[in-house]
Amino acid sequence: LAAQPTSPKFRPVFLVDPTLDDETLLVEACESLSYAHAMAGNIAHSIGGPERKPLLALQQVIMLNELLVNRLLDKLKLPQ
Repeated sequence: LAAQPTSPKFRPVFLVDPTLDDETLLVEACESLSYAHAMAGNIAHSIGGPERKPLLALQQVIMLNELLVNRLLDKLKLPQ
């Protein structure tokens, strides 16, 4: 009988710095969404046919989430 492999300890591959404040986290999320929005748009506009529609839909979902994060940033009363 072969020995059962032991499960490795959980180690996160990606870790967000727990000391970051809410505004920084939201700004980083907004910037990432903005870049993703631009990339999806560039790809969608460079191709044609049926492949284009899902990319445009993805671009719209990204844009809507970017708007939500921006709205939250606007509503929060964060220290300057």
